Amino acid sequence: PDPNQPGRARLREVMPFGARLAFLFLMTETFTISGSFNKTDDDEMLAFGWASVAIKTDGEIVIDSHSDTIPPDVLERASYEYALHSREGRVQHGQKQVARLVEIFASTPTKLKAMGLEEDALPQGIWCGFKVDDPKVWKAIKSGDLPSFSIAGTAKRRKVTT
Repeated sequence: PDPNQPGRARLREVMPFGARLAFLFLMTETFTISGSFNKTDDDEMLAFGWASVAIKTDGEIVIDSHSDTIPPDVLERASYEYALHSREGRVQHGQKQVARLVEIFASTPTKLKAMGLEEDALPQGIWCGFKVDDPKVWKAIKSGDLPSFSIAGTAKRRKVTT
């Protein structure tokens, strides 16, 4: 069956395994998820956007290119660990730090309701912003050569049927 067809696919849900992060969410199998940049500030070399979305505003569960899903609560916990222990941005998950986290928000129905918004006003996922320190990387972002954020890491997979 096509893993992108809801109701017919077997999804592998990414489950947390560890707690160290490095804008790769370190958690035993590799995964990568991307989200496009939504806002940039040329003067400050700031880039903002969704790093990962687990559930869209219409309730649709997001399935990545590897047929994986990440539960919203796992993304939320991972975002806290990342903010506490890493805050580094890298190109293609390389070793060199090229950016620093300036903003992170794990969007959940509970938080949105507390803000006076509808519980589905935003996707359930991680919104973030980075101060880009490397002018070459900033140029690649602006040209579209680096069009999005990406999270990657390792996790224990669990089969889920829909």
